[in-house]
Amino acid sequence: MPSALTTPRRAKRCIILAALRGRLWLSWIHRARSVVLMDKYSHWFAKILLLFTLLFQFGCTAQLPAISTGLLLADYKQTLYIAEHPDTFHEVNPILGRHPSENAVSLYFGTVIVGNLLLCEALPDKYIPWVQVPLIIVEAVVVRHNMSIGVKF
Repeated sequence: MPSALTTPRRAKRCIILAALRGRLWLSWIHRARSVVLMDKYSHWFAKILLLFTLLFQFGCTAQLPAISTGLLLADYKQTLYIAEHPDTFHEVNPILGRHPSENAVSLYFGTVIVGNLLLCEALPDKYIPWVQVPLIIVEAVVVRHNMSIGVKF
């Protein structure tokens, strides 16, 4: 059992490590920005990476389904916008097709969101990051790309 003296030191060390890891992510983003032309949403993307770093440092995996659901809802709204503007945009999801109907979009995302939440309930806690982190990364990239080409919510 840890003593009262080691617990604050350990907490302080965790906070310092999280800050350093977050700083490394930000420096990586800034280096990548100088090599590759990044759009005006790169700071938003860097903040998501910093949030991931802090969540994993403190073992906060309970928030991952909420983050993935939020990103899925953002993608849902953007896909509805794409469906409403077929002359300007097209969908690249092969399941939905190039110009999906609003009903198909709603059915698809409703199924994905409910399936994702049911999967998180069924999985043991130690496996949730293995499912949620790839989903969050893919959805963050998709939402950021859609924003960069002018797709609105």
